[in-house]
Amino acid sequence: MKLFLRRIDALVLSLFIPCTCYAKLGAPEVRTVEKNLLEVNDGAHRELQSGRIGEWSELYNMRVLPIHSMLLPDGCVLGYGTNAKGNQRADLYYEVWDVSKGIHEEARMLMEHQTKSDMFCSTLNMDISTGNIIVFGGDLRDDGKNLGSKNVLELDYQTHEITHHSVGEMNYGRWYATSINLPNGDILLVGGKGLKDKYISMPELWSAEDGFRVLTNAEIPAIAKSNDLHWWYPHVYVNSAGVIFIIMPHNRNADIYHVQVEGKGEIEKIGETPFKTDVLDPSIMYRPDEILFLESKGQLWTLDISSNPLVFRKKASIGRPRTNGSFAVLPDGRVVITGGNRDSGNQGNNLGGAIYSVQVWDPETDTVYTGEDQIKARLYHSTSLVLPDGSVVSAGGGAPGPQTNLNGQIYYPDYLFNYNNNEVARPKITECPSNISNDKYFIIHVGSTSEVNRITASKSGAQTHSRNCDARWLELDFEIIDGIRIKVAPRNKNIMVPGLWMINTIDNNGTPSHACLFGVGTAELKI
Repeated sequence: MKLFLRRIDALVLSLFIPCTCYAKLGAPEVRTVEKNLLEVNDGAHRELQSGRIGEWSELYNMRVLPIHSMLLPDGCVLGYGTNAKGNQRADLYYEVWDVSKGIHEEARMLMEHQTKSDMFCSTLNMDISTGNIIVFGGDLRDDGKNLGSKNVLELDYQTHEITHHSVGEMNYGRWYATSINLPNGDILLVGGKGLKDKYISMPELWSAEDGFRVLTNAEIPAIAKSNDLHWWYPHVYVNSAGVIFIIMPHNRNADIYHVQVEGKGEIEKIGETPFKTDVLDPSIMYRPDEILFLESKGQLWTLDISSNPLVFRKKASIGRPRTNGSFAVLPDGRVVITGGNRDSGNQGNNLGGAIYSVQVWDPETDTVYTGEDQIKARLYHSTSLVLPDGSVVSAGGGAPGPQTNLNGQIYYPDYLFNYNNNEVARPKITECPSNISNDKYFIIHVGSTSEVNRITASKSGAQTHSRNCDARWLELDFEIIDGIRIKVAPRNKNIMVPGLWMINTIDNNGTPSHACLFGVGTAELKI
């Protein structure tokens, strides 16, 4: 019998971190953890610790180049960013991929919208009040220039139709902005480029009830006072106490801010990054309160945003830079690294520097393993996303680029194979709710509770430009009721932020089930 005992003390302590204290801090603490690491050599294919290796699918064609990718409540994947030829302009076409029908073109619907709004390099989130997807901003494309659009579009997750949102326009045009779901269901928009080459230093808050509100007292100094690309998809995260952090994405000693969104908002600088990054280097929340970064020389760093002061930890090196690379968190909590380039010059788009191999970082051992190569380079405007079956799609790249990759591949991780590289039997979730709340236990049905060693949950978020600030991963406590039923404890809304989540059971061999999708704190989803 497994009881709900873990993390109670940590959760209680996190609720008592006062938001106002961050302004009093000095420089964040930097710690180096010494471990015996497996050496990573360029181009090497290494077996994972288990003795198993993952493998790539065949190459498949896509309807558009997926600069933006997001898992929908019905299990389909939304992709958009270009026209059907892979060229800039997303004011007409987008793709909806029915994953259950396979990977080839018959499973992919080329959709048209009549909004005349170009979604190229926009930002998107789920509206938890409806379950639909909101697309903020994009490219106004005025006189041949890439300028921020104020447009707001809505994708109906049931019909897959895109229309103008009834909320109207944003206060600022935003191209290359970041948006995240907040614990109360609001959406925070940060950065981006607006009209007349103006960089948008004012954050903006959207709520389903009140529409848009500009945080006029929370102007971001690094964007307002610098032309140093800090407007370009800033890193934005929320910790387990509900505190919002904005981390500037460019160069060494980039500013870190704490932002409050009540009223007109407040902003305070609380530190700087101790490493150098390019705007095209990835980040992701791989554990509650723990953010993974890749510096410009290929060094992994983590940032603990629950600690006071903030703590950076130097982790393993992946052996080389991966500008334009992508992070994705697997159901077992490891991080897959795909795509990228050894060189940050020319937007990381030099084909000769492309990195084709997949790498996997294990946070528990701080070890990086290198796997097989994919066929195509995944450079600027490529994406990756974890699918419900535990695989990872790596796709796109181009517009601009040395290749226009209207194609993708699926990476099947090592946990799907035995030591002879044959597929293994997987545990099964046979029934789960379509919606849960953060404060009530819920029941799932499985093939056999004897197969269940762990239960994890993932928020897949939306991936673009090496960013997925809405992605989350966490482990759930559970209690076995009988041979097929399990009682599962959710987490509070600061940790299990409202939105679309996937739940997996994992067996004693580390193999995950196919995920069950459900809404957390959302309107009733028709899944």
